[in-house]
Amino acid sequence: MNSTVLLLEAAAGHLVDLWRWRRAHPGDLRQPADQWKSGPSKQSTDFNGYTPGSLPFEPSMGMMHSITVRRFHAAAVDDAARPQWATFD
Repeated sequence: MNSTVLLLEAAAGHLVDLWRWRRAHPGDLRQPADQWKSGPSKQSTDFNGYTPGSLPFEPSMGMMHSITVRRFHAAAVDDAARPQWATFD
């Protein structure tokens, strides 16, 4: 876990450095105009950030990879296995 945290922190640090350099030197890395035929996007995602209460908590809307779902079933941590929990060691 520690090595993953270190990797992510280092990668994020490099990305921030690159972003800052790009903002300070907009003319040093030209992009072809035909790459942005319609100009800047006007569409908004309406994402309010991770503000508490910005999205109602609904446990049933959780999503995960199908392999993780199989692991939950195998570990009997899903709701279908709940009646059996009292019998586990």
